[in-house]
Amino acid sequence: MDYKELLYFIFFDEFIGSLLVPINSTYVLDTALIFRGTDIKFILAAVSGAFLGGILNYILGRLAINLLAIEYKIKKTSVTVILYIGLLLTPVGFFRTIVVFLCGVVRLPCKHVALIQMIICIFYFFIFVMY
Repeated sequence: MDYKELLYFIFFDEFIGSLLVPINSTYVLDTALIFRGTDIKFILAAVSGAFLGGILNYILGRLAINLLAIEYKIKKTSVTVILYIGLLLTPVGFFRTIVVFLCGVVRLPCKHVALIQMIICIFYFFIFVMY
């Protein structure tokens, strides 16, 4: 497999894993790190794929609530605090996709969600490589 193809596989694996399907998306990255060694390009591809997939997931949440024209009556402050805590505590993959989608549904500011998600993605993948 070509090096460039491997970077695309890592990117798309993380991108698809960050969309609405809550799956573990680090299989390709695991394999690349085991057989090819640690390379910063692998981490950058994984971070950018997870980040862009998460932003698209947020946009899908905003579109879903706008297209369905659902009015919800919830205490926004309690839901906002719960979602921010969920953003900080859930790892990339698993339930993070659901939390980011709900952030879009509740209309949290995109810049806050994007900033938190970028920090968590970078932190998660660099810690992931250290082990």
